Amino acid sequence: MARLKVNPTRMELKNLQRRLLIAEKGHRLLKQKQDALIRNFMEYYEDALSLRKQVDYEFDVLNQEYNYASLELSNQTLNAILRNNQSSPSLKMEFQSVMGIDIPHYELIQGEAPAKTTSVLLTNSHVNTMQEEGAQSLQRIVDLASLEKKCFMLSEEIKLTRRRVNALEYKTIPDIKETIRYIELKIDDQTRSQQARVMKVTNR
Repeated sequence: MARLKVNPTRMELKNLQRRLLIAEKGHRLLKQKQDALIRNFMEYYEDALSLRKQVDYEFDVLNQEYNYASLELSNQTLNAILRNNQSSPSLKMEFQSVMGIDIPHYELIQGEAPAKTTSVLLTNSHVNTMQEEGAQSLQRIVDLASLEKKCFMLSEEIKLTRRRVNALEYKTIPDIKETIRYIELKIDDQTRSQQARVMKVTNR
């Protein structure tokens, strides 16, 4: 807590009292914003955590299906089948406002499914499962990327807001209050000194 370097006058006292009201109001609003940001972050974090577990599980399933398929087909044939039957999706990015923060949101746009050129004899149920599950997993990966980006940006905003709240709570407001007390004491001393001088003059 440090006293501000100002002249101990009534004008400065009024200015500081106004600054204190503004600082306290700003602190209250920033605290509310911080609490709302944390609530939003926790919601997105829980959704991202749940989706992450689902994506990890699906990756394990796809990896298992790939291993099963590779027992019946060579890696070269298997990779050629997957490439030939692969669509060309694209990403669309839009910005969503969350607590005044523009956060990117990703949307997967599935491309047209290519005409199947692979012989039925060269494929198997594991390959079909990989193709079906892979498309769904890709959508969830994009959703997960959106959620994790929201979490990252909200966490950065929470840190920034917390620093501002702490600066007001532990530095700005205490310094203003200390300076107000100092000026009030100075003004009281000046008032008492003036009264004492007036009494001396009156008693003569």
